[in-house]
Order: sequence, then C-alpha cells, then structure tokens
Amino acid sequence: MAKEPKLPKHHYIPVFYLKQWAKNGTVTAFRRMHNKVVATPKPPTHTGYVRGLYRLEGADPTLANRIETLLMGHIDHNAAIAHQMILNDSIDNLPTAVRLAWSRFIVGLLIRSPASVKNIYDRMRNPTAKEYRELKRDFERDFPGKRYEDISELEMKRGAMYSLVKLMQNAEVETMLNSMS
Repeated sequence: MAKEPKLPKHHYIPVFYLKQWAKNGTVTAFRRMHNKVVATPKPPTHTGYVRGLYRLEGADPTLANRIETLLMGHIDHNAAIAHQMILNDSIDNLPTAVRLAWSRFIVGLLIRSPASVKNIYDRMRNPTAKEYRELKRDFERDFPGKRYEDISELEMKRGAMYSLVKLMQNAEVETMLNSMS
C-alpha cells in the first residue's frame, strides 16, 4: 500500500514573525507531553504550523491549499514588509496595501490558530440557538431550496474555512486598525 503524502505545513505563526526571536537560528517551541510542558529549540520553519490546517478537504489537489498559498501567503508576505518598515520606524510611509496586510495579519494572529479553526468548525456543527438561526437564515438565503441541517461534514469543513477567510477580511476591523495612529 502506498504511503500517503505529507500535507504541506500551514503556519499559523508565520516564519518571518518567529525569526525575530531566533537565537543561533532557533526559537524555543513549547508543547505538552504527559501533563508536562516541554521546551525544544527549533528553527522557525519547524514550529507554529499544523500540516493541512487550512486545507479544503475533498477539493482538487491543485486547489486544496489555496487558502494557505493565496490568502495567508499574500498576507504574510506583505506583513513581513510592513514588519520591517515598522521596525525601521517607517510606519508613516506604509503603502495602503501593506497597511491592509498588517491589519489582516494582526486579526489573523487571533483567529488562524488550530484552536480557533477548530472552534469555528465546532460552532458551525453545534451552534447556539441564536447562531443556528443566523446560520440557517444565511444558508437558506445563499442556497435557496437547501436546508442547513443537510450540510455534509465535508461541506461544513469548507464552510468553516470560508468563515475563517471572511473573518480575516473583515472590513470594519481593517478600517478601525488602519485609522489608528
């Protein structure tokens, strides 16, 4: 039997952000093992990720990692530029696209963790009564003739990824962050 290929690393803490704390090329990664916290030195590329975290399950393999490659990669690339400008005290000269990417990066740090991704998915599967009414209303508006109760697990996971993307691109939060000085 052929071995399944490893899913790609999806960093919820971008490598560029971890590098600033590296000493001799490593950062200290913490994890729980048998009710103990274990600290391990690792290169920034080897921590702060989960394989396939933002993967669109069941999608064509060429499209399955689009959230990571197109959205997260773009945000992280521009955020790395903004980060360098901020460190060089050039915040007043941030281009609009870079300022926007920094805002999305800040918001993303709050919601792109494995626990947050799981929470979004769990809340879609087991919403509160109020959330259920909102989800059902929105779903029936967007998909006439279909019932929220009939969504498959695969569609639910994709919906959770879609929600993650929408949360990261929240115009109200971006406007508020971008107007701060």
